[in-house]
Amino acid sequence: MTQLWAATLLAVLAAQPPYEPPRAGGPVIVLLDEATEGLFPLLTNVSGEAGAIAREDRDVFAGLEAVRVTPVQRYMAHLPGWTYAVAEVPRPGEYRYVRFAWKKRGGTGVMVQLHDADKQGWGMRYHAGQNPAGWGSKCVAADMPTEWAVVTRDLFADFGAARVTGIALAPMDGEAALFDLVLLGRTVADLDRATDEALGRVRRPPPPWPPTAAAGRSRGSGCTSRPSARGCGTGP
Repeated sequence: MTQLWAATLLAVLAAQPPYEPPRAGGPVIVLLDEATEGLFPLLTNVSGEAGAIAREDRDVFAGLEAVRVTPVQRYMAHLPGWTYAVAEVPRPGEYRYVRFAWKKRGGTGVMVQLHDADKQGWGMRYHAGQNPAGWGSKCVAADMPTEWAVVTRDLFADFGAARVTGIALAPMDGEAALFDLVLLGRTVADLDRATDEALGRVRRPPPPWPPTAAAGRSRGSGCTSRPSARGCGTGP
């Protein structure tokens, strides 16, 4: 039976896309957003708690997918490549703020936890609504989010200096919780820019006019005049 279980696990892991940890260095690091399935088998619930995790593509906050987790939670304290410093005045590769979007289906509350490898362990917790698990946590809203809601918190003000190495997504009760766009940022303004980009609010500059000769040849049209509303050319 043990050999069968191990073989099944290896087959599941082989079928998953490889996990590439987010790279620190920029003003914002994306811990969870698109192409999340490589992370799923790493959230192993090492203490044996119940909970399943899956890709959600029908009800999302931003982009094409979110994550759906059933009670109790999915977590891992030490994820490959995760070692993100929380600092009062972040230098390159360090961060101060966290932002995430969540939504709850049924039950009484929802929680996100970050693991600090230096001193606090799983002490970095935020919840909305009730806290049926009874874990020490900072309440960010009296009511659980039945629609998508965005939470932005100052990690340094809430917990002090830390080194984030893992995450727990905890519906705790009810049917499931949805999570999307989990970010660490140096400033709130940095988080705002990243959120606007994820939501398609960033207006990209138009291509230069007139186009270069190379651009005209790549289109294969030979047209170098500004197109009218009807198409390429100068006619009405």
